[in-house]
Parts: sequence; structure tokens; C-alpha cells
Amino acid sequence: MRILPAAALMVLLPALAALPAEVRAQPADQAVTQEHGAGGVRLTMAVDRQEIAIDGRIRISLQLEMPPDRLAALPELPDRFGPFAVVAQSPAESTSTDQAVQLRRYFEFEPEGVGELTLPPLVVAVRDRDGDEGEVAEIRTDPVSVIVTSVVP
Repeated sequence: MRILPAAALMVLLPALAALPAEVRAQPADQAVTQEHGAGGVRLTMAVDRQEIAIDGRIRISLQLEMPPDRLAALPELPDRFGPFAVVAQSPAESTSTDQAVQLRRYFEFEPEGVGELTLPPLVVAVRDRDGDEGEVAEIRTDPVSVIVTSVVP
């Protein structure tokens, strides 16, 4: 009886080794990327991980691409954002060409508890550059669940 499991294991090991690394093990700190758009404007949010220890940090980058005839600003967050402390936010970086304007900003968050916590949506308002009181479109990210673990075993 003890020989059968060992023989099965010897048959399965070469097959398992042949699998790509991403199939064998999905990292717990896998990044999340979201893209949202409206009216020729694209908002991309990248969260660097979905699982951290209570003493860790999450980094989010927001990038907004829009035609030059639009105006928008990336959000500035208060000291708290949902169940997270906002410990750093970069100034908005801007680059532009004749075809597009890009805005980019980074945020770092520390969790304020353990368990499954949710990063709330981020909202960007976009309007036409020409209009005085032009129609404002909101682009909103989806909430992101983050697993926060204790450092105490």
C-alpha cells in the first residue's frame, strides 16, 4: 500500500514540473489593474497587491489619458481612505502631446485593521475645456478587496 502513493507521486512530479510557474502557484500579492473610460478618456488604476500583513503598505498608481480638449484632475485624498491610512501621495505628473494629455499620481496606504478590507472607488471628474459650465463626466474605479493578515502567529 505504501508503494502506490510513491509511484503516483513519481508519475505526477514530471507533469507538475512542466507546468508554467503561474499555473503552479499564484502569488498572494498579485497586482490588480483596472481600466475605465468615457468619451475618449481612459483611467487606469494599478494596485500592487491584494494581500499584505498589517505592517505592510499598498501602492496604487492612477493614470488618466485624455484628448487635449478635456480638463481633469486626479483626486487628492484626505488622511484616511476607507479602512486605510493615506501615508503618501505624489504630486500629479503631467505629460502632453498634440494627441493626448497624461496625468499620473501614486498613493501609498497602510491598513488600519486585519481581515478583508475594501479600498473604496476613486472618482475623476472630466469636462470639456471649451465649455464654461460644460457637462462633467465622472469616471469611477471599482472597489478593490485587500486581505490584511496579522503578524502575530
